[in-house]
Amino acid sequence: MKKLLVLAIILLPGSVFAGSQTYTASSGYTHLDFFSVPSSFYQLTVELWASSSGSFNNDPLVPSGGYASKTYTPSQVTPGSSVIVVYPGWSTMVVSWSESPPPATCAVSFSQNPIVSGNSSTLSWSSANADDYVYIESVGYVSGSSGSFSVSPSETTDYSCYASGSGGSDGWHEAELVVYGSCAWDGGTLSHGSSTTAYESSTVPYGETCTSETRTCSDGTLSGSYTHASCEVSLASCTLDGQTVPHGDSHTFYSSQTGSPCSAIAQERTCTDGSLSGSASYQYASCTCAPLYSCSGNDITYTDASCTTTTVLSCVSPHFCSPGTSTCVSPEPVFNAEGSLSGHLQASPTLLPSFLTTTLFWNVSNVQSCAVTGGNGDSWSGLSGQKTSSPITAQTIYTLSCVPLEGASFSDESVTVNVVPVFQEI
Repeated sequence: MKKLLVLAIILLPGSVFAGSQTYTASSGYTHLDFFSVPSSFYQLTVELWASSSGSFNNDPLVPSGGYASKTYTPSQVTPGSSVIVVYPGWSTMVVSWSESPPPATCAVSFSQNPIVSGNSSTLSWSSANADDYVYIESVGYVSGSSGSFSVSPSETTDYSCYASGSGGSDGWHEAELVVYGSCAWDGGTLSHGSSTTAYESSTVPYGETCTSETRTCSDGTLSGSYTHASCEVSLASCTLDGQTVPHGDSHTFYSSQTGSPCSAIAQERTCTDGSLSGSASYQYASCTCAPLYSCSGNDITYTDASCTTTTVLSCVSPHFCSPGTSTCVSPEPVFNAEGSLSGHLQASPTLLPSFLTTTLFWNVSNVQSCAVTGGNGDSWSGLSGQKTSSPITAQTIYTLSCVPLEGASFSDESVTVNVVPVFQEI
Protein backbone atom coordinates (compact mmCIF):
# COMPACT_ATOMS: atom_id res chain seq x y z
CA MET A 1 0.00 0.00 0.00
CA LYS A 2 2.77 2.43 0.95
CA LYS A 3 4.72 1.99 -2.33
CA LEU A 4 1.60 2.45 -4.47
CA LEU A 5 0.73 5.68 -2.70
CA VAL A 6 4.24 7.07 -3.19
CA LEU A 7 3.90 6.49 -6.93
CA ALA A 8 0.61 8.41 -6.90
CA ILE A 9 2.37 11.41 -5.36
CA ILE A 10 4.76 11.64 -8.29
CA LEU A 11 1.87 11.83 -10.78
CA LEU A 12 0.08 14.69 -8.97
CA PRO A 13 0.89 18.47 -9.42
CA GLY A 14 3.64 19.66 -7.16
CA SER A 15 2.31 23.20 -6.40
CA VAL A 16 -1.05 24.91 -5.87
CA PHE A 17 0.20 28.48 -5.42
CA ALA A 18 -0.87 30.87 -8.26
CA GLY A 19 0.05 34.42 -7.19
CA SER A 20 -0.04 37.17 -4.55
CA GLN A 21 -0.15 40.94 -4.11
CA THR A 22 1.31 42.90 -1.18
CA TYR A 23 0.09 46.26 0.19
CA THR A 24 2.37 48.15 2.58
CA ALA A 25 1.53 51.30 4.60
CA SER A 26 4.76 53.13 5.44
CA SER A 27 2.97 56.06 7.07
CA GLY A 28 0.63 56.37 10.05
CA TYR A 29 -2.65 56.99 8.20
CA THR A 30 -5.17 54.49 6.80
CA HIS A 31 -4.74 53.47 3.16
CA LEU A 32 -7.41 52.54 0.63
CA ASP A 33 -6.61 50.62 -2.54
CA PHE A 34 -8.10 48.27 -5.10
CA PHE A 35 -7.45 44.58 -5.78
CA SER A 36 -8.27 42.96 -9.10
CA VAL A 37 -9.70 39.53 -8.37
CA PRO A 38 -8.29 36.84 -10.74
CA SER A 39 -10.76 35.62 -13.31
CA SER A 40 -10.22 32.05 -12.10
CA PHE A 41 -9.09 30.88 -8.68
CA TYR A 42 -9.76 28.07 -6.17
CA GLN A 43 -9.11 29.91 -2.92
CA LEU A 44 -8.10 33.46 -1.99
CA THR A 45 -6.39 34.29 1.32
CA VAL A 46 -6.03 37.75 2.88
CA GLU A 47 -3.48 38.27 5.69
CA LEU A 48 -3.04 41.49 7.68
CA TRP A 49 -0.13 42.36 9.97
CA ALA A 50 -1.25 45.43 11.90
CA SER A 51 -2.15 46.83 15.30
CA SER A 52 -5.61 48.03 14.15
CA SER A 53 -8.37 46.78 11.86
CA GLY A 54 -8.59 46.76 8.11
CA SER A 55 -11.03 45.31 5.57
CA PHE A 56 -11.22 43.36 2.33
CA ASN A 57 -14.23 43.88 0.08
CA ASN A 58 -15.94 45.58 3.07
CA ASP A 59 -15.31 42.47 5.23
CA PRO A 60 -13.54 43.55 8.47
CA LEU A 61 -10.13 42.15 9.36
CA VAL A 62 -9.57 42.49 13.12
CA PRO A 63 -6.02 41.56 14.17
CA SER A 64 -5.46 39.52 17.29
CA GLY A 65 -1.92 39.78 18.54
CA GLY A 66 -1.02 41.82 15.49
CA TYR A 67 -2.32 39.36 12.90
CA ALA A 68 -5.57 38.60 11.07
CA SER A 69 -6.37 36.17 8.27
CA LYS A 70 -9.42 35.22 6.22
CA THR A 71 -10.02 32.86 3.33
CA TYR A 72 -12.49 33.34 0.48
CA THR A 73 -13.90 31.14 -2.29
CA PRO A 74 -15.34 32.16 -5.66
CA SER A 75 -18.82 32.06 -4.11
CA GLN A 76 -17.75 34.83 -1.68
CA VAL A 77 -15.66 37.03 -4.01
CA THR A 78 -16.66 37.36 -7.68
CA PRO A 79 -13.84 36.26 -10.02
CA GLY A 80 -12.66 39.06 -12.35
CA SER A 81 -14.12 41.85 -10.18
CA SER A 82 -12.32 44.71 -8.45
CA VAL A 83 -12.64 45.03 -4.66
CA ILE A 84 -11.59 47.71 -2.15
CA VAL A 85 -8.84 46.90 0.38
CA VAL A 86 -8.33 49.06 3.47
CA TYR A 87 -5.21 48.68 5.60
CA PRO A 88 -4.18 50.88 8.55
CA GLY A 89 -1.00 52.84 8.95
CA TRP A 90 2.23 51.02 9.47
CA SER A 91 0.78 47.73 8.28
CA THR A 92 1.20 45.06 5.62
CA MET A 93 -1.58 43.25 3.80
CA VAL A 94 -0.95 40.27 1.51
CA VAL A 95 -3.57 38.84 -0.81
CA SER A 96 -2.63 35.42 -2.24
CA TRP A 97 -4.61 32.97 -4.30
CA SER A 98 -4.40 29.40 -5.62
CA GLU A 99 -5.83 27.85 -8.76
CA SER A 100 -6.24 24.32 -7.33
CA PRO A 101 -7.00 22.75 -3.91
CA PRO A 102 -4.09 22.42 -1.48
CA PRO A 103 -2.65 18.91 -1.09
CA ALA A 104 -3.95 16.67 1.67
CA THR A 105 -1.73 16.25 4.69
CA CYS A 106 -1.78 14.28 7.95
CA ALA A 107 0.13 13.85 11.19
CA VAL A 108 0.36 11.09 13.84
CA SER A 109 1.52 11.57 17.45
CA PHE A 110 1.63 9.42 20.60
CA SER A 111 0.82 10.20 24.22
CA GLN A 112 3.92 8.23 25.20
CA ASN A 113 6.82 7.18 23.01
CA PRO A 114 8.68 4.93 23.62
CA ILE A 115 6.71 2.43 25.72
CA VAL A 116 7.58 -0.84 27.43
CA SER A 117 6.13 -4.06 26.01
CA GLY A 118 2.79 -4.77 27.65
CA ASN A 119 1.94 -1.09 28.08
CA SER A 120 -0.15 1.11 25.79
CA SER A 121 -0.02 4.55 24.25
CA THR A 122 -2.73 6.80 22.81
CA LEU A 123 -2.29 7.36 19.06
CA SER A 124 -3.70 10.71 17.90
CA TRP A 125 -4.02 11.64 14.25
CA SER A 126 -5.18 14.68 12.32
CA SER A 127 -5.54 15.62 8.65
CA ALA A 128 -6.31 18.58 6.41
CA ASN A 129 -7.75 18.73 2.89
CA ALA A 130 -8.14 14.93 2.93
CA ASP A 131 -11.49 14.65 1.21
CA ASP A 132 -10.57 11.23 -0.26
CA TYR A 133 -9.06 9.19 2.58
CA VAL A 134 -6.50 8.96 5.39
CA TYR A 135 -4.46 5.78 5.73
CA ILE A 136 -2.34 4.81 8.79
CA GLU A 137 0.23 2.07 8.46
CA SER A 138 -0.45 -0.98 10.71
CA VAL A 139 -4.01 0.32 11.25
CA GLY A 140 -5.66 0.88 7.88
CA TYR A 141 -8.07 3.54 6.69
CA VAL A 142 -9.57 5.92 9.26
CA SER A 143 -12.58 8.20 8.94
CA GLY A 144 -12.99 11.84 9.88
CA SER A 145 -10.42 14.58 10.00
CA SER A 146 -8.92 13.56 13.37
CA GLY A 147 -9.20 10.96 16.10
CA SER A 148 -7.39 8.94 18.72
CA PHE A 149 -7.29 5.38 20.01
CA SER A 150 -5.13 3.19 22.23
CA VAL A 151 -2.44 0.94 20.77
CA SER A 152 -0.30 -1.63 22.56
CA PRO A 153 2.03 -3.34 20.07
CA SER A 154 4.45 -5.99 21.34
CA GLU A 155 7.28 -4.60 19.23
CA THR A 156 8.36 -1.36 17.56
CA THR A 157 5.67 -0.54 14.97
CA ASP A 158 5.32 1.83 12.02
CA TYR A 159 2.24 4.10 12.18
CA SER A 160 3.14 6.45 9.29
CA CYS A 161 0.16 8.18 7.68
CA TYR A 162 -0.83 9.16 4.15
CA ALA A 163 -3.70 11.52 3.23
CA SER A 164 -5.33 12.03 -0.17
CA GLY A 165 -7.70 14.75 -1.39
CA SER A 166 -8.80 16.61 -4.50
CA GLY A 167 -5.54 18.57 -4.31
CA GLY A 168 -3.43 15.43 -4.19
CA SER A 169 -1.19 14.53 -1.25
CA ASP A 170 1.93 15.90 0.33
CA GLY A 171 3.17 12.33 0.88
CA TRP A 172 3.91 10.01 3.75
CA HIS A 173 4.43 11.42 7.24
CA GLU A 174 6.61 9.09 9.29
CA ALA A 175 5.50 8.02 12.76
CA GLU A 176 7.01 5.10 14.68
CA LEU A 177 6.09 3.86 18.16
CA VAL A 178 9.19 2.41 19.79
CA VAL A 179 8.49 -0.59 22.04
CA TYR A 180 11.12 -1.77 24.48
CA GLY A 181 10.96 -5.49 25.22
CA SER A 182 10.75 -6.83 28.77
CA CYS A 183 12.89 -9.64 30.16
CA ALA A 184 11.81 -12.99 31.55
CA TRP A 185 12.85 -13.32 35.19
CA ASP A 186 11.97 -15.66 38.05
CA GLY A 187 8.70 -16.88 36.51
CA GLY A 188 7.59 -13.35 35.61
CA THR A 189 8.89 -10.34 33.68
CA LEU A 190 11.24 -7.46 34.35
CA SER A 191 10.39 -4.28 32.45
CA HIS A 192 12.87 -2.39 30.28
CA GLY A 193 15.20 -0.25 32.37
CA SER A 194 14.43 -2.09 35.60
CA SER A 195 17.06 -3.84 37.68
CA THR A 196 17.02 -6.66 40.17
CA THR A 197 19.43 -8.40 42.48
CA ALA A 198 20.30 -11.93 41.35
CA TYR A 199 22.22 -14.63 43.19
CA GLU A 200 24.66 -17.28 42.04
CA SER A 201 22.93 -19.94 44.15
CA SER A 202 19.62 -20.23 45.99
CA THR A 203 21.34 -21.56 49.12
CA VAL A 204 24.86 -21.64 50.52
CA PRO A 205 26.20 -23.83 53.31
CA TYR A 206 26.10 -22.74 56.91
CA GLY A 207 28.84 -20.17 57.60
CA GLU A 208 29.18 -18.99 53.95
CA THR A 209 27.90 -15.80 52.25
CA CYS A 210 25.53 -15.43 49.27
CA THR A 211 27.15 -14.05 46.08
CA SER A 212 25.00 -11.54 44.16
CA GLU A 213 24.99 -9.19 41.16
CA THR A 214 22.68 -6.53 39.73
CA ARG A 215 20.95 -7.55 36.49
CA THR A 216 19.32 -4.87 34.31
CA CYS A 217 16.76 -5.35 31.53
CA SER A 218 17.55 -3.47 28.31
CA ASP A 219 15.04 -3.93 25.49
CA GLY A 220 14.50 -7.65 26.21
CA THR A 221 18.10 -8.46 27.11
CA LEU A 222 19.01 -9.09 30.74
CA SER A 223 22.56 -8.28 31.80
CA GLY A 224 24.57 -10.59 34.02
CA SER A 225 24.34 -14.36 34.43
CA TYR A 226 23.15 -15.25 37.93
CA THR A 227 19.82 -17.11 37.82
CA HIS A 228 18.39 -17.10 41.36
CA ALA A 229 16.05 -14.42 42.69
CA SER A 230 16.85 -15.17 46.32
CA CYS A 231 19.50 -16.84 48.43
CA GLU A 232 19.51 -18.21 51.92
CA VAL A 233 22.35 -19.25 54.18
CA SER A 234 21.64 -22.77 55.37
CA LEU A 235 21.24 -23.14 59.12
CA ALA A 236 23.35 -25.60 61.12
CA SER A 237 22.92 -29.30 60.37
CA CYS A 238 22.58 -32.11 62.93
CA THR A 239 24.78 -35.21 63.37
CA LEU A 240 23.79 -38.31 65.35
CA ASP A 241 25.23 -41.85 65.20
CA GLY A 242 27.27 -40.89 62.11
CA GLN A 243 24.21 -39.58 60.27
CA THR A 244 24.24 -35.89 59.18
CA VAL A 245 20.81 -34.28 58.77
CA PRO A 246 20.70 -30.84 57.06
CA HIS A 247 18.58 -28.11 58.63
CA GLY A 248 14.92 -28.60 57.77
CA ASP A 249 15.37 -32.26 56.75
CA SER A 250 14.30 -35.34 58.66
CA HIS A 251 15.71 -38.81 59.30
CA THR A 252 14.32 -41.92 60.97
CA PHE A 253 16.17 -42.89 64.15
CA TYR A 254 15.64 -46.00 66.30
CA SER A 255 15.68 -46.73 70.02
CA SER A 256 17.54 -49.99 69.37
CA GLN A 257 19.75 -51.35 66.64
CA THR A 258 17.46 -54.37 66.23
CA GLY A 259 13.67 -54.52 66.11
CA SER A 260 10.76 -56.78 65.38
CA PRO A 261 9.93 -54.89 63.29
CA CYS A 262 12.15 -51.81 63.23
CA SER A 263 9.12 -49.61 62.54
CA ALA A 264 7.87 -50.34 66.04
CA ILE A 265 10.94 -48.67 67.58
CA ALA A 266 11.31 -45.84 65.03
CA GLN A 267 10.83 -42.08 65.29
CA GLU A 268 11.12 -39.40 62.62
CA ARG A 269 13.40 -36.65 63.94
CA THR A 270 13.76 -33.24 62.23
CA CYS A 271 16.83 -31.02 62.34
CA THR A 272 16.23 -27.34 63.21
CA ASP A 273 19.38 -25.22 63.20
CA GLY A 274 21.55 -27.92 64.80
CA SER A 275 18.92 -29.42 67.11
CA LEU A 276 17.03 -32.67 66.50
CA SER A 277 13.37 -32.94 67.45
CA GLY A 278 11.93 -35.95 69.27
CA SER A 279 13.21 -38.13 72.08
CA ALA A 280 16.93 -38.60 72.77
CA SER A 281 16.25 -42.31 73.31
CA TYR A 282 15.92 -42.67 69.54
CA GLN A 283 19.67 -42.46 69.02
CA TYR A 284 20.50 -45.03 66.35
CA ALA A 285 20.57 -44.11 62.66
CA SER A 286 19.86 -47.65 61.46
CA CYS A 287 18.12 -50.81 62.62
CA THR A 288 18.30 -54.48 61.68
CA CYS A 289 15.02 -56.34 61.74
CA ALA A 290 14.53 -59.52 63.82
CA PRO A 291 12.71 -62.16 61.75
CA LEU A 292 9.00 -62.00 62.58
CA TYR A 293 5.63 -63.38 61.49
CA SER A 294 2.86 -60.80 61.60
CA CYS A 295 -0.58 -60.12 60.19
CA SER A 296 -1.80 -57.85 57.45
CA GLY A 297 -5.54 -58.26 57.62
CA ASN A 298 -6.07 -62.01 57.20
CA ASP A 299 -2.68 -62.50 55.49
CA ILE A 300 0.33 -63.94 57.28
CA THR A 301 3.46 -61.89 56.48
CA TYR A 302 7.10 -62.57 57.19
CA THR A 303 9.73 -59.86 57.78
CA ASP A 304 13.33 -61.05 57.37
CA ALA A 305 16.56 -59.62 58.81
CA SER A 306 16.83 -57.10 55.99
CA CYS A 307 13.34 -55.78 56.86
CA THR A 308 11.89 -57.17 53.64
CA THR A 309 8.26 -58.22 54.18
CA THR A 310 6.51 -60.86 52.09
CA THR A 311 3.09 -62.53 52.30
CA VAL A 312 3.43 -66.25 53.03
CA LEU A 313 -0.19 -67.37 53.48
CA SER A 314 -3.74 -66.03 53.22
CA CYS A 315 -6.19 -67.34 55.82
CA VAL A 316 -9.75 -68.18 54.75
CA SER A 317 -12.57 -67.50 57.20
CA PRO A 318 -13.28 -68.82 59.75
CA HIS A 319 -9.50 -69.41 60.03
CA PHE A 320 -7.54 -66.28 60.85
CA CYS A 321 -4.04 -64.85 61.22
CA SER A 322 -2.47 -64.56 64.67
CA PRO A 323 0.75 -62.49 65.13
CA GLY A 324 3.82 -64.62 65.75
CA THR A 325 2.52 -67.73 64.03
CA SER A 326 3.27 -69.03 60.56
CA THR A 327 0.00 -70.93 60.15
CA CYS A 328 -3.64 -69.94 60.11
CA VAL A 329 -5.40 -70.30 63.46
CA SER A 330 -8.76 -72.02 63.79
CA PRO A 331 -11.35 -70.36 66.04
CA GLU A 332 -12.54 -72.27 69.11
CA PRO A 333 -16.15 -73.51 69.20
CA VAL A 334 -18.71 -70.89 70.18
CA PHE A 335 -22.00 -71.53 72.03
CA ASN A 336 -24.62 -69.12 70.75
CA ALA A 337 -27.01 -67.87 73.44
CA GLU A 338 -30.62 -67.16 72.56
CA GLY A 339 -32.97 -65.83 75.24
CA SER A 340 -32.74 -68.02 78.35
CA LEU A 341 -30.83 -70.67 76.41
CA SER A 342 -27.04 -70.56 76.67
CA GLY A 343 -26.23 -72.54 73.53
CA HIS A 344 -24.76 -75.33 75.64
CA LEU A 345 -26.63 -78.66 75.81
CA GLN A 346 -29.73 -78.14 77.96
CA ALA A 347 -32.81 -80.28 78.79
CA SER A 348 -36.14 -78.96 79.97
CA PRO A 349 -37.37 -80.36 82.22
CA THR A 350 -34.59 -82.38 83.84
CA LEU A 351 -36.98 -84.02 86.35
CA LEU A 352 -40.23 -85.54 85.14
CA PRO A 353 -42.68 -88.31 85.83
CA SER A 354 -42.05 -91.60 84.12
CA PHE A 355 -43.17 -91.93 80.52
CA LEU A 356 -43.14 -88.18 79.88
CA THR A 357 -40.75 -86.42 77.47
CA THR A 358 -38.15 -83.65 77.75
CA THR A 359 -36.84 -81.10 75.19
CA LEU A 360 -33.15 -80.94 74.30
CA PHE A 361 -31.57 -77.59 73.20
CA TRP A 362 -28.09 -76.80 71.75
CA ASN A 363 -26.54 -74.17 69.39
CA VAL A 364 -22.83 -74.36 68.45
CA SER A 365 -20.73 -72.61 65.74
CA ASN A 366 -17.08 -72.82 64.56
CA VAL A 367 -17.31 -76.62 64.42
CA GLN A 368 -17.59 -79.08 61.55
CA SER A 369 -20.51 -81.15 62.92
CA CYS A 370 -22.40 -82.02 66.11
CA ALA A 371 -24.49 -84.94 67.42
CA VAL A 372 -26.62 -85.44 70.53
CA THR A 373 -27.13 -89.02 71.80
CA GLY A 374 -29.12 -90.32 74.73
CA GLY A 375 -28.69 -93.41 76.84
CA ASN A 376 -32.22 -94.43 75.87
CA GLY A 377 -31.31 -94.61 72.17
CA ASP A 378 -32.33 -91.06 71.20
CA SER A 379 -29.96 -89.50 68.59
CA TRP A 380 -29.90 -86.22 66.59
CA SER A 381 -27.28 -84.39 64.44
CA GLY A 382 -26.77 -80.74 63.54
CA LEU A 383 -24.95 -77.69 64.81
CA SER A 384 -28.12 -76.60 66.62
CA GLY A 385 -31.38 -78.15 67.57
CA GLN A 386 -34.53 -78.21 69.70
CA LYS A 387 -35.55 -81.87 69.92
CA THR A 388 -38.21 -83.78 71.90
CA SER A 389 -37.07 -86.98 73.52
CA SER A 390 -38.82 -90.33 73.53
CA PRO A 391 -40.74 -91.14 76.75
CA ILE A 392 -38.37 -91.21 79.69
CA THR A 393 -38.81 -94.24 81.96
CA ALA A 394 -35.50 -94.08 83.82
CA GLN A 395 -32.57 -91.75 84.44
CA THR A 396 -31.20 -90.82 81.02
CA ILE A 397 -27.92 -89.05 80.15
CA TYR A 398 -27.77 -87.03 76.92
CA THR A 399 -24.30 -86.18 75.44
CA LEU A 400 -23.36 -83.39 72.92
CA SER A 401 -20.30 -84.25 70.79
CA CYS A 402 -18.90 -81.91 68.08
CA VAL A 403 -16.08 -82.27 65.56
CA PRO A 404 -14.00 -79.05 65.90
CA LEU A 405 -12.25 -77.15 63.08
CA GLU A 406 -8.71 -78.22 62.28
CA GLY A 407 -6.38 -77.09 65.04
CA ALA A 408 -9.19 -76.47 67.57
CA SER A 409 -10.64 -78.68 70.32
CA PHE A 410 -14.05 -79.54 71.72
CA SER A 411 -15.04 -81.05 75.09
CA ASP A 412 -18.20 -83.17 75.11
CA GLU A 413 -21.10 -81.91 77.23
CA SER A 414 -23.81 -83.92 78.95
CA VAL A 415 -27.08 -83.34 80.75
CA THR A 416 -28.95 -85.82 83.01
CA VAL A 417 -32.75 -86.23 82.99
CA ASN A 418 -34.20 -87.93 86.11
CA VAL A 419 -37.57 -89.64 86.67
CA VAL A 420 -39.68 -88.66 89.70
CA PRO A 421 -39.64 -91.59 92.15
CA VAL A 422 -42.94 -93.45 92.68
CA PHE A 423 -43.68 -94.34 96.36
CA GLN A 424 -45.63 -97.54 97.18
CA GLU A 425 -46.90 -98.76 100.49
CA ILE A 426 -45.45 -102.00 101.62
